[in-house]
Amino acid sequence: MFVPLRWARGFINAAGDTGAASCALELVKVLGPVVFSVKGHVAGTMAARCLGRLLRQVFAAIPPDGASREEEYRELALSLILLLVQKNLLRRTEQVIGAIEQELDTRRGILRAHLEFARDPGAEFVDQLKKSLMAKTGAAGVRLSTSAVPALLAGCRLRIGGNCIDASLQTRLTRLEAELAAAHGGF
Repeated sequence: MFVPLRWARGFINAAGDTGAASCALELVKVLGPVVFSVKGHVAGTMAARCLGRLLRQVFAAIPPDGASREEEYRELALSLILLLVQKNLLRRTEQVIGAIEQELDTRRGILRAHLEFARDPGAEFVDQLKKSLMAKTGAAGVRLSTSAVPALLAGCRLRIGGNCIDASLQTRLTRLEAELAAAHGGF
């Protein structure tokens, strides 16, 4: 069974620290689409070996930018991509990248949340929400993604992990409808 979190933890543990994992992850994000663009079925041990030789030649032709551990980052990123190719899981690259980012945030004490809103609340509200979440949770930072959901009618909905704080008009109207139906035996 494919479990992206196991891949993420293995990748971060192989990196040795979150900084190295972050640098290598940026290379994975660049390499992934390149490997996806290869025509035909790219999977298995032989494909991984051929692809590894090819990508190492490409890396050898790129002069280092001076990062002290750049070669290590390249090799770690390459190892992840090649393992996904070998195991015929290249199609799961985005899931693995997402799991790595989430695990890195967890290890750094960064809270991940998602804000859904009927109308854009504005940057000031979003900044205040982040500060409030940091103060209430003790998080080192907040990674807040947002999306417009016009069906909410007004208000917003905040999701943190499996928890949801719903302050939308849609939910209030649904609850009111249910209460009226219960009080009057249905409509």
